Amino acid sequence: MLTKERILIFSPIALAVMAGVCAVLITGVGNADFVDSVDYLAAAKMIAEQGQYPDVGSLPFFRAPLYPGFMALVWSIVPGSILAIKVIQVALFAASAWISGKTLRLITKNAWMAFAGSMIFAANPFFAFEAAAIQTECLQIFLLSTAFYLIVRLLTADRFELTAALPLGIVLGLASLNKPSVLGATLVIAAAIWFLKRKAVNSVYASVAIVALAFVTILPWSLFVYQTKGQFFLVNDAGGYNAWSGNLPESVKYYETTFTTTADAAAWGEDLAKVQMDQWEAAGGYSNLSLKQREALWTAKAIENVEGQPGTIAKLWGYKFLSFWKPFVSSSIYSPRAVALSAVVMVPLFVFGFLGLAEILKAPTTSPVGWMFVVLAVFATAVHVALVANLRLRLPYIDPWLAMFAGVSVCDLAYRFFRSPATATGLSNLEPAAI
Repeated sequence: MLTKERILIFSPIALAVMAGVCAVLITGVGNADFVDSVDYLAAAKMIAEQGQYPDVGSLPFFRAPLYPGFMALVWSIVPGSILAIKVIQVALFAASAWISGKTLRLITKNAWMAFAGSMIFAANPFFAFEAAAIQTECLQIFLLSTAFYLIVRLLTADRFELTAALPLGIVLGLASLNKPSVLGATLVIAAAIWFLKRKAVNSVYASVAIVALAFVTILPWSLFVYQTKGQFFLVNDAGGYNAWSGNLPESVKYYETTFTTTADAAAWGEDLAKVQMDQWEAAGGYSNLSLKQREALWTAKAIENVEGQPGTIAKLWGYKFLSFWKPFVSSSIYSPRAVALSAVVMVPLFVFGFLGLAEILKAPTTSPVGWMFVVLAVFATAVHVALVANLRLRLPYIDPWLAMFAGVSVCDLAYRFFRSPATATGLSNLEPAAI
């Protein structure tokens, strides 16, 4: 039977599916040409055909394994099908929208706010685009949305159950295998949960269990890398290169250049890494070094850049901060029309999202959730400003929360306009709404 509650639950799922399908059709059903996609396709093909994993991709490191492994798993059923990957990613996008509604229902105990938040999530065209792209973000948005649900379940529970922390550790471990920055986030999340629930029984044990389960989840891959490459890495060897590329003084020019096409922007500086490797090769060798020695070289060069040109690097970090947080695509890369359309979507999300966050922080029962977001936002900003920062990398960490918080403020605004003053209410004194 189609009840009101089922309509509120399934409408965001339907909207996400429609948005994802539209994105697939617009970007091309069989199109696999996206930033970084060549490496994921090559790694997935090697897994599917040879059961091995490449030592290096188009950049001088090997990619984190979860997304290529996901693609290879799909191809074990439907060999080589790009469409099959996109269909599953649309399903993951819809599942993420549903999870965001469940999360917001836990926070607010209000079905209409949960509906609004999940609809805002499903209507986000950037999420829909990632469902159509051969990139890690769709899978990461799903994993982190699941992690956010599990975090909120811990923070809002009447009793702090140790077993509730275990699935969170596993999900964060999987997310780390997709994007290694989550390794640091796992430590931050565990510490924040302990602090926010420090008076609860088992809070210390739960925080330790989260970290332990995350690393246990990662360990089989780490052992596989050690067995096949002869060196131990938790996930991959990208840390040194990312530190170098994120602290390259020449990169200031990237943010000060107006590009004719997005392809020009993507191709900018693609020879800089080769120039650096050629210099090392001429100075004593690079190709004959081990993976760890190469990573150490990139790291040392990054530190040298920061220490040698601190003013330029500070300027670069400022540009990256703006790139990470601005609520529209870059005007130096995209057309004025694209910038305006993105602002139409993202500016309201930011405005209503942060208004909702203010409501969440004001209510004693929900403020721990708000502070968890603040902690994660600070962490994500710091990591990406120090390494690589753009809107795409912000999406998994920040935008699911903003969609949920926007659901709070939109509903609160609706209550104030469409109910009498006597019944209008903010989240701080909202009673649970039964459907």
